[in-house]
Amino acid sequence: MALAPPTLRYAPLHPIAGKIRNVPVNSDTVRTAHGLEICCGD
Repeated sequence: MALAPPTLRYAPLHPIAGKIRNVPVNSDTVRTAHGLEICCGD
């Protein structure tokens, strides 16, 4: 799955596997993950 705000969509892994996509630490996505006690490696 891929986040394409405001929806989630199907995304095959082969085009994106091994690529890094940085997300700002203060983004809503990271804050939501922290609120759900998901570790983001920060």
